[in-house]
Amino acid sequence: MDTAKIAWLAGLLEGEGCFYSSKSNRNSPMIKLSMTDEDVVNLASDLLDVPYRKLKKIPNRKQVFACVVSGRKARGWMMTLYSFMGKRRRGKIKDFLTYWFNSPTNRGTSEFCKRGHERTPEDSYHFKGKSQCKPCRLMVNREYAKNKRVQARA
Repeated sequence: MDTAKIAWLAGLLEGEGCFYSSKSNRNSPMIKLSMTDEDVVNLASDLLDVPYRKLKKIPNRKQVFACVVSGRKARGWMMTLYSFMGKRRRGKIKDFLTYWFNSPTNRGTSEFCKRGHERTPEDSYHFKGKSQCKPCRLMVNREYAKNKRVQARA
């Protein structure tokens, strides 16, 4: 994505956006854009790679459209948009990211395992409430089998 589109999005979010976290999980920041111009929300949602939706219509008011980015994607966008934002928004973004980086719960929900493999649902085993990286598990199993062969020869 080119810098002009990122700057346009930053300007739009500076005026019409909202940076917040869910009440239940402060570790999950969100970015919300809501306005009555459907074409603008549609373009922003395409850039953010999220769907947009119509909000409930209030009688005697214009239809409002919104898109929301949350979690990992919101953190990434916050880091990307940071240098384009005003002082107040930068402060808000910095607060979210500082909290996330320093959060002890972040260790359990890390996006990467300790060996650097990305954690995805397809690449994780879940057993007794714990998750384990499949590539790491495969490495451990291979090492175990190798050691067993060495012990059998001795």
